[in-house]
Amino acid sequence: MGIIFWRVDGRLIHGQIAIAWARLLNVDEIAVISDEVVNDEFQKNLLELAVPPGVKLTVCSVKKAKELIEKEYFKGKRTMVVFKYIKEAVQLVKEGINIPSLNIGGIYYSEGKTQYNKALSLDENDIKDLKFLKEKGVELFYQVAPMNEKEPLTKYVSL
Repeated sequence: MGIIFWRVDGRLIHGQIAIAWARLLNVDEIAVISDEVVNDEFQKNLLELAVPPGVKLTVCSVKKAKELIEKEYFKGKRTMVVFKYIKEAVQLVKEGINIPSLNIGGIYYSEGKTQYNKALSLDENDIKDLKFLKEKGVELFYQVAPMNEKEPLTKYVSL
């Protein structure tokens, strides 16, 4: 199988990921790809505690993720990838990695962002990055949790 689901979620691994998505997708691994998180031992320890029993956690930089994907590290697994920021997905695509579809599931409001929905707040850089991903053929959709409707991101923002 390999990577079966790609998601951007600023909270990384939490109840919706650990309970809803991981169970629905029957994942055996969650890969957090973040240049910020890979260097934060405290946050990595918290993520270890949040991962469901029986599910492996991999935390790596964008560069390391590219290497792992190219070496088929995820082959034969059912892996969910979670990015903290859209820009990390962009970096991976710029490195030549194909992301067929990307779930935008948790980008929360902060100063400088416009709120489009409960878990969808974007700034100009986010929109620029989403436009880039769309141009590269990535299907972009908004869905907070599996029980919510899967909606095209263009329902909320012009890309």
